[in-house]
Order: sequence, then C-alpha cells, then structure tokens
Amino acid sequence: MSVQEEEKVPVFGKWNRWYWFVVVLLVLQIVLFYLFTKHFA
Repeated sequence: MSVQEEEKVPVFGKWNRWYWFVVVLLVLQIVLFYLFTKHFA
C-alpha cells in the first residue's frame, strides 16, 4: 500500500479554484434570489 495517494481534482486543476467557484456561485444565487424577491413583492 502506498503511504499517500495524490487526490485528483476533477475539472479544475487546483482545489483553490473549486473553493472560489463555489463562493461565486453562492453569491450569484443570493443576488438572484434578492432580485426575484424584489420583482415579485
């Protein structure tokens, strides 16, 4: 058995990019929900 197998990141090359992608996606969802709420209020 190997001591440590390197974990492959799908799609993006680094985990840091995944974190930024998730943060941007969540902020986008917050903005969209805010706009929908204002529009249908």
